[in-house]
Amino acid sequence: MQVLRQVRTALGLLVVAALVAATVPAAAAPGAGSRPAPAATEIGVSATQIRIAVVADVNNSVEPGLFQANVDAVRALAKQINAHGGLAGRKVVVDFYDSQLSPTETDNAIIQACSHDFAMVGTGASLLTDITPLVTCPDQRGRPTGIPDLNTFALDPGYQCSTVSFPIMPAALDCSTRQDPTQQYRQLVGPAQYYLRQNRNLHGVYILSGDVQSVKDAALPLVSGYTKAGIKADGPGTIFVSSLAPASALTPALRTIQDHASTFVYLGVAVSQIASMRMEAALQGVHSVKLWTCEFECYDRTLLSDGKADVDGQYITSATIPFEEARTVPALAQYLKGVGAANATGFGVQAWSAGLLFEQVVRSLVAAGGPNGLTRAAFLSSIRSVRGFTAEGILGATDIGTRTPTNCYLVLQVQHGRFVRVYPKAAGTFDCKASNTRTIGLNLSQ
Repeated sequence: MQVLRQVRTALGLLVVAALVAATVPAAAAPGAGSRPAPAATEIGVSATQIRIAVVADVNNSVEPGLFQANVDAVRALAKQINAHGGLAGRKVVVDFYDSQLSPTETDNAIIQACSHDFAMVGTGASLLTDITPLVTCPDQRGRPTGIPDLNTFALDPGYQCSTVSFPIMPAALDCSTRQDPTQQYRQLVGPAQYYLRQNRNLHGVYILSGDVQSVKDAALPLVSGYTKAGIKADGPGTIFVSSLAPASALTPALRTIQDHASTFVYLGVAVSQIASMRMEAALQGVHSVKLWTCEFECYDRTLLSDGKADVDGQYITSATIPFEEARTVPALAQYLKGVGAANATGFGVQAWSAGLLFEQVVRSLVAAGGPNGLTRAAFLSSIRSVRGFTAEGILGATDIGTRTPTNCYLVLQVQHGRFVRVYPKAAGTFDCKASNTRTIGLNLSQ
């Protein structure tokens, strides 16, 4: 009995010891599995915070609030990340710098981001033409590493080929040919092929924004690609209009359409002007056009509210899953919840996708080197290996690291005041055939 009591006593002591050990934090011991506490490792990365910058055109006289959706999206994603414990053991803090549709303010914004933030995420700066502040931005050690820039678009060729910039939707320019006599462009022509399957012998005009040369040039590969795909150009083919132009300035373009009985019109202008063009066309009795189209920029409720019945039938090409299908893509549903469905835009969801890309790269760095592996140099090295990025199903697969445009697209149409998927039919899908992209040669420096 004495032995039995000793055994029971010993077992009881072991149980108590185990319970105490479970409730008292163990001292961090060296060896496998131990991780250091977060520390300051880079500009914008402290022991408690990761600061990221949103540089976007918001306050301006041309289109007030132009890329406010970019700011809203990145802020909303940071809030979501922080609600789930943060990133790399730190809180994500978002700094907004307004580029104001001004080259000077754009440069100033980048300089501020360089000094205070780890990276730029969701950038929406139309007049970013000087990449020097981006690529020479010094890191914490004073080396000109550059500041990582995950942007929603890049118009200037120099910006498209910036070694520290990674567009969510890469431009068509093949940067390896930028200095060649003829540059190569990997242009998505799948939508043109689809339109020709719906309406044979399409011919018409491309009405484009003409305020800035880089913006004009950015649209020309698409015009060339669509023309080579079989949509013939009428008259001059391309017609440039100012974003500041009143509705009356659209009359010459409508006259060209009427003179050639054009059956196709591509609208690469602000969404407000697209509504004005459609309304003016209806007013002037332009009936020859079988197919009006625009890019994802006009996937905006403003088109519906401003254009009303006159924009019915408008086609829209997109490389993102439409909001109406959020039930099929949880990440898209989270975007809508984060910003509010009424505030969701095509550029906003791209900025959200840029945030998801930032999160993915940071998590991969932490997995490989712990919470103190966050440096701009390490981030840039890691993002260059990203292939097949889909933003958790929001985008068609895109090789971000090589800046290769996606082959994926889908088509929406305005039907009775709603955006409706027309191709491919299945919700949550894209057409991603390799034949959707065609390489074309152009020399835009002439």
